Amino acid sequence: IAGTAMKVLEAGVDEGLVHITSTDPKSWPRVKSLSALPLPAGGSPRILLFVHGTFSSTAGGFASLATDTGKDFLERAIADYDAVIGFDHRTLSVDPLANAQDLFEKLSVREADSAMVDAICHSRGGLVVRSLVEKILPPAKWTGSINNIVFVGVPNAGTNLAEPDRW
Repeated sequence: IAGTAMKVLEAGVDEGLVHITSTDPKSWPRVKSLSALPLPAGGSPRILLFVHGTFSSTAGGFASLATDTGKDFLERAIADYDAVIGFDHRTLSVDPLANAQDLFEKLSVREADSAMVDAICHSRGGLVVRSLVEKILPPAKWTGSINNIVFVGVPNAGTNLAEPDRW
């Protein structure tokens, strides 16, 4: 039953990268990899990465930045970074470590050599970024770096929603 429910809940998930190019979430194009973005020649691009939480997407989790209170922040981020991207991923049927591996593969392109990445993550998205930093990157021969991470409502110590008596 749980497997069927996950398939239904994740039926519309479109995995991959989202290029945040303006304050209009409806205009954010999907891209297959960082190699599709206009990154500076010579490497070391500055990238701001958004990673959403459970039952969400980049647009669903971060579109509120396009409103009055977040609009200035988003405009400045788009101006200050070489690329602002979101990572859309399955949040029920895929383990955060597997999501992190997928994200790593998308970040590991020649055009992003020596990338300097800052991340803002919400809820389960923080577990994906934590898995990337703690499990994937240490043994990897990646030329980039994750410099700053902002965790917003991340269940780093677990969540009581997963307790059996809550089910």
